[in-house]
Amino acid sequence: MPSLNQLFYSLLLPAIVCGSIYVLVDYLWQRGTNQNLLQWLIAAALGLGYIIGHIGLEGKLTLIPNESRHWIFYLAIVAIGSSSYWHLSKYRGLISQLLYSILIPRILLDSYYQHWWDTFEGVIWWLCLALTIFIFFRIVQQSFHTLPSNATIPFVYLGISGGTVLILALSGSILLALHGSILVALFTVLWILTLFLPKTMRSDSEDNFISLQAGVTPVIAILLVGIWLNGYFYAEMPAASVLLLAIAPLFSQVIRIPVIQNLNINKTQIVQVALIALCVCIAISIAVIRSISISGSIY
Repeated sequence: MPSLNQLFYSLLLPAIVCGSIYVLVDYLWQRGTNQNLLQWLIAAALGLGYIIGHIGLEGKLTLIPNESRHWIFYLAIVAIGSSSYWHLSKYRGLISQLLYSILIPRILLDSYYQHWWDTFEGVIWWLCLALTIFIFFRIVQQSFHTLPSNATIPFVYLGISGGTVLILALSGSILLALHGSILVALFTVLWILTLFLPKTMRSDSEDNFISLQAGVTPVIAILLVGIWLNGYFYAEMPAASVLLLAIAPLFSQVIRIPVIQNLNINKTQIVQVALIALCVCIAISIAVIRSISISGSIY
């Protein structure tokens, strides 16, 4: 179990840093700072928060990672860099998605390629994972266009991160669950600040710009994918649970259904969040049932 000191540096400190940058973004927005810079700062707040939490959990970093989860630290740095142009250039963002989809499985699953899979099996896994990761990138990006630009977005990803933590804990990987808890801490503080900052710091809150934007896509997608791949291949995270968590944001697209479009904004938002929450709950239930069945077989 982690010590109180580790919990402070891995959970509380990342949340403080992330929240402080978020408040700074709100302050700068009121003074007319360039919105592209502010969008990148929001992405950097999430990425930097995870980086701090990662160091707090792992204690030290090695130049060449010796565990798959250690690579997530470096991927977070790359994701922060990608966020600087993600929302500005459709083609650069698309090319980046393709590169990440191809490279991430090969980097994180190197031990499988070296010791477990033959060439044919490795290629099949690589193609399937690359396609799945690319689709997930698209799902996350589209969710920013269909979910309301308010506290709903951090709340949704808080729920997905929370589900990830519970499933990892049930799957026997407390360390990976703690890595997921960093995201829970970050999305919690962003959700709370998005709820209250417009009311306490601005009177003209018609357009809540400081809610999460599409430029955050690479940070969210890469961190979740990194944790899920580690959870499935190096722990016992059920494949069905991983897939359900990955497709959960897709249910934000129900807003495109004509019947849903006829509802008012509040009801539409409730339907979106309820369907996403249902997907996450099913993913958790599968992990619970699997954990019970494994425990029963032992005894």
